[in-house]
Amino acid sequence: MREEIFMKIAVDIAYENVITNGGGPFGAIVVKNGQIISRP
Repeated sequence: MREEIFMKIAVDIAYENVITNGGGPFGAIVVKNGQIISRP
C-alpha cells in the first residue's frame, strides 16, 4: 500500500513536469525507511 502512495507521488511529479514543460515526463522520489528523503 505504501509503495502505491510513493508511486503516485512520482507520477504526479512527472505529470507536473509535462504540464509546466519542466523537462519531460520524468518524476522521481528517494525513499528510505518508509519516508521520502528527496524529491525535485
